[in-house]
Amino acid sequence: MAEPPSACRWPSTSLLHTGHLEEACTHWHHFLTHYPHLHSHPTDQALTHLQHTLTPHHHNPHAHTLLQHAHTLTTRPTGTPGTT
Repeated sequence: MAEPPSACRWPSTSLLHTGHLEEACTHWHHFLTHYPHLHSHPTDQALTHLQHTLTPHHHNPHAHTLLQHAHTLTTRPTGTPGTT
C-alpha cells in the first residue's frame, strides 16, 4: 500500500500504515504534549492530520484517548496559549 505524501512529514503515519497503531499513538502522544507550546500553521496541520488519520481507529483505546486529547486542544478559547 502506498503511503500518502504526508507520511514523510509525520513518522506516526508511516507507523500506522504499516500496522503499528499503538506505536503511532505513542508518537502522536509526544506531539500532543508539546502542541500547546507550538505556534505555527504546520503544527496546526499536523493536529488536523492526527484527527483525520486516527478517526477510523476511534474504537481502539489508544486512538480514542488521543482523539479526545486532540479535541480538547482544538476547542480552547481564543487567546489561550497555543492558539493561533
